[in-house]
Amino acid sequence: MEFTIDELLPSVGSFQDFIFGSLVLCDAASLTSMYPYVYFYIKNFDIGDDDANIFIYSGYLGAVFTLSQFISTSFWIKSSNRFGNKTARLFSSTGTAFSIVLYGLSTNFYMALLARSMLGFFHGYIFISRSTAVGAVAHDKTCRRRLSGSFMSMWRNGQSLGYIYGALNTGFSLYYDGLLPSKYRFLPSNLLISAFTVVHLIIGWLFLDETHEQRKYERDIGVEVGDFIKRSLGFKVPERPWKLREDIKASQLLDKMESSEMNNNLTKNDTSQVDFPGAEDDLTQKESESKDEQELLSPMSLKDCITGVFMISFQQCIYFEFLPVLLASTLRVEELKFPLHVRGGFGFKDEGIGNLLSVTVTFGMLMTVLLPLINKYISTKRVLKAGLLAYPIIYFLLPLFVFTRRQYNEGNPILTFVLLGVTGTIVSFIDRICCDHIKILFTKVSSNTSRELIESYAMTVSTLASCAAQIIGGLLISKFDEQGYGELSWWLLSIWSLMTFLHSVLIVK
Repeated sequence: MEFTIDELLPSVGSFQDFIFGSLVLCDAASLTSMYPYVYFYIKNFDIGDDDANIFIYSGYLGAVFTLSQFISTSFWIKSSNRFGNKTARLFSSTGTAFSIVLYGLSTNFYMALLARSMLGFFHGYIFISRSTAVGAVAHDKTCRRRLSGSFMSMWRNGQSLGYIYGALNTGFSLYYDGLLPSKYRFLPSNLLISAFTVVHLIIGWLFLDETHEQRKYERDIGVEVGDFIKRSLGFKVPERPWKLREDIKASQLLDKMESSEMNNNLTKNDTSQVDFPGAEDDLTQKESESKDEQELLSPMSLKDCITGVFMISFQQCIYFEFLPVLLASTLRVEELKFPLHVRGGFGFKDEGIGNLLSVTVTFGMLMTVLLPLINKYISTKRVLKAGLLAYPIIYFLLPLFVFTRRQYNEGNPILTFVLLGVTGTIVSFIDRICCDHIKILFTKVSSNTSRELIESYAMTVSTLASCAAQIIGGLLISKFDEQGYGELSWWLLSIWSLMTFLHSVLIVK
């Protein structure tokens, strides 16, 4: 179920919600904006003897990103505890902007690998932003769970916007041959998304509040500048924690000068009246909650959750990672023989890919208006079953759509575009509803106190599944395509998604 900002965070100012949400959208958009042109990007390096190998190199780029993202998690946890959540957040955005530019400047595949690994490292903060930033902003448990779900919703919206931007710039980037060397023709698109990230970085420095329990009492120059701007515009600015602490210290100093006995009494009264978070109490509470979570979480529940998240993440990663490459791969009409001999891809040009991905993602986002009705009138079990059952059908039909190309089968010239557009829209839509409902069903198998623990495990498993999917998927698609049986890799994915559906039925029971 979707929530408005006011319903989501009743105890937090809506302005902070907007700043936090915009940073999440920016991170997601900066990542997915690269996928639509990945085929042309790798082909520009002139690496590999066959276009089928582009699937392998695309998988390597994705795998090094997710692996670097996973490895950097401990670094970001330590950085957030030492320097504060806001400082770590802004440093992550700064590195992201730099990595995107470096990705556009890459002149060979190994330089691109380095840029992608750096991007994954700086994107590693996303792993802990739900447990640090979200957890610190929303102190109420119910509010925290809702914000965590809204975080994923904002992340998916950002991914959709990134796909649209990358799709629109797929053809636009290729028109720079006369202005820039061909090896830098993807740089303008990356510069724009990097500038977009820098703008949000500045906004975050000015208006994002620190949420770390200790660091938020330290002076924040950026927030002070932002407060000055808001006052100049006529907005009311709240009193900052570091100013309150300074006033209290000054008051305590005056009390000490009057009388030592009175100072002791006043100090106790001030301490009881002023609500400063106690680090030791919070740590003790968190340790006790963690012990309770581990005791209440059954091994079978955790096993089912991890298995389900791994299976759904694996299949979704292969589809979204390699679909743009399949669309752009060369159409080899002479090697097509219905239905068991498929080699190559759809042969779409850059403009066709941009239009197709833009249409599918846009319609997928528009269809989310149906989510409240679906959640109201259809049970979670039925929604999950219907959504997961659609995956194997679509994956099975996807490689067969190549036989509808006009170059192979004389017919309606837009038939292939319509079929891919409809299936892409369906996948984009069910991806949104299934992720939410899978989370609901998998967390129902455990107690309320163990849900956050399950979510942290789910994020870790999802990353490992993505890393494995990109390497295994790239190798299988490439090898089958070289042998002239490119449809088999997608049919194997269809079988995998059918197993995911059966597993979800088992979980429901």
